[in-house]
Amino acid sequence: MKNGVLKKIRSSQGATMLMALLLMLVGLMVSAVVTSAAVSTVAGIRTGEEQQQAYLTVESAAQLFRDTLEGSGGKYEILTVKKYSDRTLLYEVSSSESVTTAPTGPFAAVLKDAMYNVIHQLPGTFSGTYEITVSDEDAYVPVTLEITVEPRYQGTEMIGCTMEAEFYTVADSGKGLCRMKLTADAELNVRSGDYQTEKLRRIWRTVTWGSATIETPKTAVTGGNG
Repeated sequence: MKNGVLKKIRSSQGATMLMALLLMLVGLMVSAVVTSAAVSTVAGIRTGEEQQQAYLTVESAAQLFRDTLEGSGGKYEILTVKKYSDRTLLYEVSSSESVTTAPTGPFAAVLKDAMYNVIHQLPGTFSGTYEITVSDEDAYVPVTLEITVEPRYQGTEMIGCTMEAEFYTVADSGKGLCRMKLTADAELNVRSGDYQTEKLRRIWRTVTWGSATIETPKTAVTGGNG
């Protein structure tokens, strides 16, 4: 009888241990599921925050570029002085060029490159890619700018150009969530003055921009509750 009691005790202990192991296994599985969900939630929040920050950075760069074009910072003017052999102004001897009004601000170098062909009345489309930095409180965030400038003609005479500029960041990862396109038209004005007594001809070429339009993608991450 004593042996029977011992067997029952051992059997009960085995069942208890097995039950404990099963409960531990269930607990570990639940813990793993909860941890995985938490990690996914944190990753999703981080991704959303990165996309929102990228969007705000790109938006800031596009708006700054628009303000530059529409303000005095986008104006570009050069003066060409041609010297002739006599007062008939037929035989050119020499020519010199100077900038009377240059683009200013963070996009000055970009605009000088982009408007070179137009300001000199040269045919051909300009295309270029630049990396610019936008101040984001304590940091400077790099933004890529792809720009294309196409001359506009009236007959054979160049009268201006059309610009397309696209802004995006590395965080965009080619998804188009944080890309913005800016389009703008510029007018080219050419005026000249002849000074026969000085055997000179002065030619001013001026490029000025009209209103610029910023297009945002329909899937843009704008932040907020919307």
